[in-house]
Amino acid sequence: MGVLFVVIGNYLPKTRMNATIGIKIPTTYSSEANWNATHRLAGKVWLAGGVLMVALWWLPGAWAVAALFGILAVMVLIPVVAVLLLAFLIPSFLDRSGQYTLPETGWQYYGGSKAKVPVGSYLKQDSEGNTHIVDSEIAADFSTTLPIYFENLSAVVIPGEMIYYEPRSNPCAKTELFSEVYCERNNVRILSREKETAVDRGFLFDGEDFYLFLEPVVVKFNGYSLELPALSYVEARYNGDVMIFNSQDKSFLIESPKSVVTAGIATGDYEISLLNDSMVLHDGMRVLLFTRVDLLESIHEQK
Repeated sequence: MGVLFVVIGNYLPKTRMNATIGIKIPTTYSSEANWNATHRLAGKVWLAGGVLMVALWWLPGAWAVAALFGILAVMVLIPVVAVLLLAFLIPSFLDRSGQYTLPETGWQYYGGSKAKVPVGSYLKQDSEGNTHIVDSEIAADFSTTLPIYFENLSAVVIPGEMIYYEPRSNPCAKTELFSEVYCERNNVRILSREKETAVDRGFLFDGEDFYLFLEPVVVKFNGYSLELPALSYVEARYNGDVMIFNSQDKSFLIESPKSVVTAGIATGDYEISLLNDSMVLHDGMRVLLFTRVDLLESIHEQK
């Protein structure tokens, strides 16, 4: 038994945040940093406890059982009590910098279906850069790349970094992790980490195949000419289907493209080729869209 705990003690510091193995309390789940710190401590405690169990193997039966359970209780309690005490005495230990808590009920829409994201649920990013939703009602953890639409506001939360484009002047910048995007008439605001920046209209692009429009656009393909309001999106995959979501009536159109797929505005200021990730500007110049969000500066720094 002691040898088993020595092995577990060596393994615990190497575990990544998961829902199966480890010390599963809210404090450790609050961030990757807290998870790692807790399991480094737990690894040392369990290693020492395992060694102590091996050293006391010679005790008589009843004493050995009592020692086993006593050591096991201490091994469990020390990491849990330590992390809770640190979180109480040093609030900054409860690192939530990599999280975003949903202030009201939200919805995600994809493939003709919708999913509720309850108020109080939070977004977090793991060590590999993937974003997860932790559902506040059923304590479930889901990976996501889709925007979350607020139930009572003309706004969305973006789960990852995206590229902001304003085609009339052709600048691009990075929207930060968990940005809130508000579209109210002709006013567009982007909020993240207590910073707010008013921007011109335009669109957001994930660098691959997802476009979120910050103003009304007309999408044309397969003989359709679809008028979409602000905060609608298109996912256009090369050699795959095109999915269009209308943010106003919550309708979808999903088809394989038989022609080019474009999105532009009525004034003709720009037109995006959604499958080729390029754009024709008002002066007729065609430009390729930038795809490396990690190389751009934050929109809050640029403005």
